[in-house]
Amino acid sequence: MSKKEFASRILSETNIYQLILKVRTTLFSEVRILAYHRILDLESREKYPFDYDLISASISDFKWQMKHVKKYYSPISFKHLVEHYESKTTLPKNPIIITFDDGYSDNYYNAYPILKELSIPATIFISTDYIGGDNTFWFDWVSFLVNKYPGHEIKIHSLNENIKLDDNLNKRRHIGAKLINELKKVNNDIRLEVLSELHEKYDYLLANEEDRIRKLSYPLSWEQIIEMSRNGIDFGSHTTSHPILSKLNNNELKNELMDSKEILEEKLGKDISIFAYPNGLSNDYNENVIKNIKLAGYKFALTYIAGANNIKELKRYEIKRIPIEPETSRNRFSTALVVPELFW
Repeated sequence: MSKKEFASRILSETNIYQLILKVRTTLFSEVRILAYHRILDLESREKYPFDYDLISASISDFKWQMKHVKKYYSPISFKHLVEHYESKTTLPKNPIIITFDDGYSDNYYNAYPILKELSIPATIFISTDYIGGDNTFWFDWVSFLVNKYPGHEIKIHSLNENIKLDDNLNKRRHIGAKLINELKKVNNDIRLEVLSELHEKYDYLLANEEDRIRKLSYPLSWEQIIEMSRNGIDFGSHTTSHPILSKLNNNELKNELMDSKEILEEKLGKDISIFAYPNGLSNDYNENVIKNIKLAGYKFALTYIAGANNIKELKRYEIKRIPIEPETSRNRFSTALVVPELFW
Protein backbone atom coordinates (compact mmCIF):
# COMPACT_ATOMS: atom_id res chain seq x y z
CA MET A 1 0.00 0.00 0.00
CA SER A 2 1.41 3.40 -1.02
CA LYS A 3 1.83 6.25 1.46
CA LYS A 4 -0.94 8.22 -0.27
CA GLU A 5 -3.28 5.25 -0.18
CA PHE A 6 -2.52 4.67 3.49
CA ALA A 7 -3.11 8.34 4.30
CA SER A 8 -6.37 8.39 2.36
CA ARG A 9 -7.55 5.29 4.22
CA ILE A 10 -6.84 6.90 7.59
CA LEU A 11 -8.61 10.12 6.60
CA SER A 12 -11.66 8.56 5.02
CA GLU A 13 -12.29 5.94 7.72
CA THR A 14 -12.19 8.36 10.64
CA ASN A 15 -13.95 11.56 11.65
CA ILE A 16 -10.94 13.50 10.38
CA TYR A 17 -12.45 13.49 6.87
CA GLN A 18 -15.59 15.36 7.85
CA LEU A 19 -13.62 17.68 10.12
CA ILE A 20 -11.23 18.68 7.30
CA LEU A 21 -14.17 19.21 4.94
CA LYS A 22 -15.93 21.39 7.50
CA VAL A 23 -12.81 23.47 8.22
CA ARG A 24 -11.97 23.88 4.55
CA THR A 25 -15.54 24.89 3.74
CA THR A 26 -15.39 27.50 6.50
CA LEU A 27 -12.03 28.93 5.44
CA PHE A 28 -12.35 28.76 1.65
CA SER A 29 -15.01 29.36 -0.98
CA GLU A 30 -14.26 26.66 -3.56
CA VAL A 31 -15.77 24.79 -6.47
CA ARG A 32 -14.51 21.29 -7.26
CA ILE A 33 -14.72 19.87 -10.75
CA LEU A 34 -14.25 16.15 -11.35
CA ALA A 35 -12.70 14.98 -14.62
CA TYR A 36 -13.67 11.57 -16.02
CA HIS A 37 -13.09 9.91 -19.38
CA ARG A 38 -14.69 6.48 -19.46
CA ILE A 39 -16.94 4.36 -17.21
CA LEU A 40 -16.46 0.74 -18.17
CA ASP A 41 -16.46 -2.78 -16.74
CA LEU A 42 -13.77 -5.07 -18.14
CA GLU A 43 -13.85 -8.85 -18.27
CA SER A 44 -10.06 -8.83 -18.30
CA ARG A 45 -7.57 -5.99 -18.18
CA GLU A 46 -5.04 -8.22 -19.95
CA LYS A 47 -7.35 -8.67 -22.95
CA TYR A 48 -8.41 -5.01 -23.23
CA PRO A 49 -6.74 -3.72 -26.42
CA PHE A 50 -7.23 0.04 -26.02
CA ASP A 51 -5.87 2.64 -23.60
CA TYR A 52 -6.59 1.30 -20.13
CA ASP A 53 -5.62 4.62 -18.52
CA LEU A 54 -8.73 6.27 -19.99
CA ILE A 55 -11.05 4.08 -17.89
CA SER A 56 -11.81 6.32 -14.93
CA ALA A 57 -13.99 3.89 -13.00
CA SER A 58 -16.05 0.73 -13.14
CA ILE A 59 -19.82 1.11 -13.16
CA SER A 60 -20.17 0.13 -9.49
CA ASP A 61 -17.35 2.46 -8.40
CA PHE A 62 -18.83 5.32 -10.39
CA LYS A 63 -22.21 4.82 -8.72
CA TRP A 64 -20.53 4.80 -5.29
CA GLN A 65 -18.62 7.97 -6.20
CA MET A 66 -21.76 9.78 -7.30
CA LYS A 67 -23.60 8.77 -4.12
CA HIS A 68 -20.65 10.10 -2.13
CA VAL A 69 -20.75 13.35 -4.11
CA LYS A 70 -24.46 13.68 -3.46
CA LYS A 71 -24.00 13.08 0.28
CA TYR A 72 -21.19 15.54 0.98
CA TYR A 73 -21.36 18.09 -1.86
CA SER A 74 -23.83 20.08 -3.94
CA PRO A 75 -23.73 19.00 -7.61
CA ILE A 76 -24.28 21.96 -9.95
CA SER A 77 -23.97 22.68 -13.67
CA PHE A 78 -21.83 25.30 -15.37
CA LYS A 79 -25.03 27.28 -15.87
CA HIS A 80 -25.05 27.91 -12.10
CA LEU A 81 -21.41 29.02 -12.25
CA VAL A 82 -22.08 31.39 -15.15
CA GLU A 83 -25.10 32.87 -13.35
CA HIS A 84 -23.03 33.33 -10.19
CA TYR A 85 -20.53 35.53 -12.03
CA GLU A 86 -22.91 37.31 -14.39
CA SER A 87 -25.97 37.76 -12.15
CA LYS A 88 -24.42 37.49 -8.68
CA THR A 89 -26.55 34.47 -7.75
CA THR A 90 -25.54 32.45 -4.69
CA LEU A 91 -23.90 29.07 -5.08
CA PRO A 92 -24.82 26.22 -2.71
CA LYS A 93 -22.44 24.96 -0.05
CA ASN A 94 -19.58 22.80 -1.37
CA PRO A 95 -20.48 23.08 -5.08
CA ILE A 96 -19.12 20.39 -7.37
CA ILE A 97 -19.34 19.79 -11.14
CA ILE A 98 -19.04 16.43 -12.90
CA THR A 99 -17.30 16.41 -16.31
CA PHE A 100 -16.28 13.88 -18.97
CA ASP A 101 -13.77 14.37 -21.79
CA ASP A 102 -13.80 13.10 -25.40
CA GLY A 103 -17.28 11.61 -25.83
CA TYR A 104 -17.11 7.82 -25.58
CA SER A 105 -20.33 5.84 -25.97
CA ASP A 106 -20.00 4.35 -22.47
CA ASN A 107 -20.79 7.84 -21.13
CA TYR A 108 -24.30 7.15 -22.43
CA TYR A 109 -24.61 3.46 -21.58
CA ASN A 110 -22.91 3.42 -18.18
CA ALA A 111 -22.62 6.92 -16.68
CA TYR A 112 -25.81 8.59 -17.88
CA PRO A 113 -28.28 6.15 -16.21
CA ILE A 114 -26.56 6.65 -12.85
CA LEU A 115 -26.47 10.44 -13.19
CA LYS A 116 -30.13 10.42 -14.19
CA GLU A 117 -31.14 8.14 -11.30
CA LEU A 118 -29.38 10.38 -8.76
CA SER A 119 -30.44 13.66 -10.45
CA ILE A 120 -26.83 14.80 -10.84
CA PRO A 121 -26.05 17.18 -13.71
CA ALA A 122 -22.87 16.71 -15.75
CA THR A 123 -21.04 18.15 -18.73
CA ILE A 124 -19.47 16.08 -21.51
CA PHE A 125 -16.77 17.73 -23.61
CA ILE A 126 -16.76 16.21 -27.07
CA SER A 127 -14.50 16.27 -30.11
CA THR A 128 -17.08 16.62 -32.84
CA ASP A 129 -15.18 14.97 -35.74
CA TYR A 130 -15.58 11.58 -34.08
CA ILE A 131 -19.23 11.82 -33.07
CA GLY A 132 -21.74 9.70 -34.94
CA GLY A 133 -19.18 7.40 -36.54
CA ASP A 134 -17.29 4.25 -35.68
CA ASN A 135 -13.75 5.66 -35.81
CA THR A 136 -12.15 5.76 -32.41
CA PHE A 137 -10.15 8.70 -31.08
CA TRP A 138 -6.66 8.97 -32.53
CA PHE A 139 -4.85 8.33 -29.23
CA ASP A 140 -6.94 5.23 -28.48
CA TRP A 141 -6.28 3.96 -31.99
CA VAL A 142 -2.50 4.37 -31.54
CA SER A 143 -2.75 2.50 -28.24
CA PHE A 144 -4.67 -0.31 -29.96
CA LEU A 145 -2.07 -0.52 -32.73
CA VAL A 146 0.86 -0.90 -30.34
CA ASN A 147 -1.03 -3.37 -28.13
CA LYS A 148 -2.30 -5.61 -30.92
CA TYR A 149 0.31 -5.42 -33.70
CA PRO A 150 1.33 -9.05 -34.35
CA GLY A 151 4.94 -8.21 -35.21
CA HIS A 152 7.79 -6.87 -33.10
CA GLU A 153 8.66 -3.65 -34.92
CA ILE A 154 6.57 -0.71 -36.14
CA LYS A 155 8.39 1.53 -38.58
CA ILE A 156 7.35 5.19 -38.64
CA HIS A 157 9.12 6.95 -41.51
CA SER A 158 7.53 10.30 -40.62
CA LEU A 159 9.42 10.26 -37.32
CA ASN A 160 12.42 8.33 -38.63
CA GLU A 161 11.76 5.88 -35.84
CA ASN A 162 11.49 2.11 -35.41
CA ILE A 163 9.43 1.06 -32.40
CA LYS A 164 10.56 -2.26 -30.93
CA LEU A 165 7.91 -4.47 -29.33
CA ASP A 166 7.89 -7.68 -27.35
CA ASP A 167 5.04 -9.94 -26.24
CA ASN A 168 4.52 -8.38 -22.80
CA LEU A 169 1.29 -6.35 -22.87
CA ASN A 170 2.27 -4.11 -19.94
CA LYS A 171 5.47 -3.17 -21.73
CA ARG A 172 3.49 -2.51 -24.89
CA ARG A 173 1.10 -0.23 -22.97
CA HIS A 174 4.11 1.75 -21.74
CA ILE A 175 5.50 2.01 -25.28
CA GLY A 176 2.11 3.07 -26.64
CA ALA A 177 1.78 5.79 -23.98
CA LYS A 178 5.27 7.02 -24.84
CA LEU A 179 4.41 7.24 -28.55
CA ILE A 180 1.15 9.11 -27.83
CA ASN A 181 3.00 11.58 -25.61
CA GLU A 182 5.57 12.07 -28.36
CA LEU A 183 2.79 12.85 -30.86
CA LYS A 184 1.34 15.39 -28.43
CA LYS A 185 4.64 17.27 -28.33
CA VAL A 186 5.33 17.63 -32.07
CA ASN A 187 3.80 20.23 -34.36
CA ASN A 188 0.34 19.32 -35.57
CA ASP A 189 1.36 18.79 -39.20
CA ILE A 190 3.86 16.14 -38.09
CA ARG A 191 1.26 14.44 -35.86
CA LEU A 192 -1.19 14.30 -38.76
CA GLU A 193 1.49 12.95 -41.10
CA VAL A 194 2.38 10.18 -38.65
CA LEU A 195 -1.26 9.24 -38.11
CA SER A 196 -1.87 9.19 -41.86
CA GLU A 197 1.09 6.88 -42.37
CA LEU A 198 0.01 4.54 -39.57
CA HIS A 199 -3.59 4.40 -40.78
CA GLU A 200 -2.46 3.61 -44.33
CA LYS A 201 -0.31 0.73 -43.11
CA TYR A 202 -2.29 -0.67 -40.20
CA ASP A 203 -5.99 0.23 -40.45
CA TYR A 204 -6.73 -3.40 -41.26
CA LEU A 205 -5.90 -4.44 -37.66
CA LEU A 206 -8.89 -2.72 -36.09
CA ALA A 207 -11.11 -3.23 -39.16
CA ASN A 208 -10.62 -6.99 -38.89
CA GLU A 209 -11.48 -7.14 -35.18
CA GLU A 210 -14.81 -8.51 -33.95
CA ASP A 211 -17.62 -5.99 -33.56
CA ARG A 212 -17.68 -6.43 -29.78
CA ILE A 213 -14.03 -5.38 -29.59
CA ARG A 214 -14.36 -2.39 -31.89
CA LYS A 215 -17.47 -1.21 -30.01
CA LEU A 216 -15.41 -0.96 -26.81
CA SER A 217 -13.99 2.27 -28.18
CA TYR A 218 -16.92 3.75 -30.10
CA PRO A 219 -17.75 7.43 -29.67
CA LEU A 220 -21.21 8.76 -28.87
CA SER A 221 -23.87 9.13 -31.55
CA TRP A 222 -25.73 12.40 -32.12
CA GLU A 223 -28.96 10.65 -31.13
CA GLN A 224 -27.45 9.75 -27.76
CA ILE A 225 -26.13 13.28 -27.27
CA ILE A 226 -29.48 14.87 -28.09
CA GLU A 227 -31.29 12.54 -25.68
CA MET A 228 -28.86 13.33 -22.86
CA SER A 229 -29.03 17.04 -23.64
CA ARG A 230 -32.77 16.91 -22.99
CA ASN A 231 -32.27 15.15 -19.66
CA GLY A 232 -29.83 17.08 -17.52
CA ILE A 233 -26.54 16.55 -19.36
CA ASP A 234 -24.77 19.57 -20.85
CA PHE A 235 -22.15 19.55 -23.58
CA GLY A 236 -19.05 21.58 -24.19
CA SER A 237 -16.38 21.76 -26.85
CA HIS A 238 -13.25 19.62 -26.82
CA THR A 239 -12.27 20.82 -30.34
CA THR A 240 -13.16 19.00 -33.54
CA SER A 241 -10.22 16.56 -33.85
CA HIS A 242 -8.52 16.60 -30.41
CA PRO A 243 -5.16 18.16 -31.30
CA ILE A 244 -2.83 19.85 -28.82
CA LEU A 245 -3.80 23.50 -29.20
CA SER A 246 -0.37 24.97 -28.48
CA LYS A 247 0.94 23.06 -31.52
CA LEU A 248 -1.52 24.62 -34.01
CA ASN A 249 -1.11 27.62 -36.29
CA ASN A 250 -3.70 30.40 -35.94
CA ASN A 251 -5.96 29.15 -38.75
CA GLU A 252 -5.99 25.61 -37.37
CA LEU A 253 -6.65 26.95 -33.88
CA LYS A 254 -9.60 29.10 -34.94
CA ASN A 255 -11.13 26.24 -36.93
CA GLU A 256 -10.86 23.79 -34.02
CA LEU A 257 -12.45 26.27 -31.61
CA MET A 258 -15.16 27.70 -33.86
CA ASP A 259 -16.20 24.67 -35.89
CA SER A 260 -16.79 22.47 -32.85
CA LYS A 261 -18.83 25.24 -31.19
CA GLU A 262 -20.96 25.85 -34.27
CA ILE A 263 -21.61 22.13 -34.85
CA LEU A 264 -22.71 21.61 -31.24
CA GLU A 265 -24.93 24.68 -31.27
CA GLU A 266 -26.57 23.59 -34.53
CA LYS A 267 -27.17 20.02 -33.33
CA LEU A 268 -28.40 20.91 -29.84
CA GLY A 269 -30.01 24.31 -30.38
CA LYS A 270 -28.17 25.64 -27.33
CA ASP A 271 -25.38 28.12 -26.68
CA ILE A 272 -22.05 26.36 -26.15
CA SER A 273 -19.87 28.44 -23.87
CA ILE A 274 -17.68 25.94 -21.98
CA PHE A 275 -14.45 24.47 -23.35
CA ALA A 276 -11.98 21.82 -22.17
CA TYR A 277 -8.39 21.76 -23.43
CA PRO A 278 -7.32 18.46 -25.04
CA ASN A 279 -4.81 16.86 -22.68
CA GLY A 280 -5.12 20.02 -20.61
CA LEU A 281 -1.67 20.33 -19.03
CA SER A 282 0.29 23.56 -18.78
CA ASN A 283 2.23 23.02 -22.03
CA ASP A 284 -0.93 22.22 -24.02
CA TYR A 285 -2.22 25.80 -24.14
CA ASN A 286 -0.74 29.28 -23.97
CA GLU A 287 -1.73 32.95 -23.97
CA ASN A 288 -2.50 32.91 -27.69
CA VAL A 289 -4.79 29.91 -27.23
CA ILE A 290 -6.57 31.62 -24.34
CA LYS A 291 -6.99 34.79 -26.41
CA ASN A 292 -8.62 32.82 -29.23
CA ILE A 293 -10.87 30.92 -26.82
CA LYS A 294 -12.18 34.24 -25.52
CA LEU A 295 -12.67 35.54 -29.08
CA ALA A 296 -14.60 32.37 -29.96
CA GLY A 297 -17.12 33.22 -27.24
CA TYR A 298 -16.30 30.68 -24.56
CA LYS A 299 -16.91 31.82 -20.97
CA PHE A 300 -14.85 29.14 -19.21
CA ALA A 301 -12.01 26.83 -20.21
CA LEU A 302 -10.98 23.78 -18.21
CA THR A 303 -7.52 22.29 -17.79
CA TYR A 304 -6.53 18.83 -16.58
CA ILE A 305 -4.39 20.31 -13.82
CA ALA A 306 -5.35 18.94 -10.42
CA GLY A 307 -6.88 21.09 -7.73
CA ALA A 308 -9.94 22.87 -6.42
CA ASN A 309 -10.82 26.41 -7.56
CA ASN A 310 -11.17 29.50 -5.40
CA ILE A 311 -14.55 30.94 -6.40
CA LYS A 312 -13.57 34.49 -5.47
CA GLU A 313 -10.38 34.37 -7.54
CA LEU A 314 -11.39 31.97 -10.30
CA LYS A 315 -9.08 31.85 -13.32
CA ARG A 316 -11.87 31.37 -15.83
CA TYR A 317 -9.66 30.10 -18.65
CA GLU A 318 -7.40 27.94 -16.50
CA ILE A 319 -9.93 26.12 -14.33
CA LYS A 320 -8.50 23.16 -12.44
CA ARG A 321 -10.12 19.75 -12.16
CA ILE A 322 -9.69 16.66 -10.03
CA PRO A 323 -8.78 13.75 -12.35
CA ILE A 324 -10.47 10.43 -11.63
CA GLU A 325 -8.28 7.71 -13.07
CA PRO A 326 -7.87 3.90 -13.02
CA GLU A 327 -6.99 2.46 -9.63
CA THR A 328 -8.59 5.42 -7.82
CA SER A 329 -9.80 3.61 -4.72
CA ARG A 330 -12.90 4.73 -2.86
CA ASN A 331 -10.78 5.99 0.03
CA ARG A 332 -8.56 7.97 -2.28
CA PHE A 333 -11.55 9.36 -4.15
CA SER A 334 -13.15 10.76 -1.01
CA THR A 335 -9.94 12.26 0.39
CA ALA A 336 -8.83 13.68 -2.95
CA LEU A 337 -12.03 15.70 -3.05
CA VAL A 338 -11.22 17.24 0.33
CA VAL A 339 -7.49 17.88 -0.23
CA PRO A 340 -6.77 17.35 -3.95
CA GLU A 341 -3.38 19.09 -3.63
CA LEU A 342 -2.08 16.20 -1.51
CA PHE A 343 -3.39 13.28 -3.53
CA TRP A 344 -2.72 14.19 -7.19
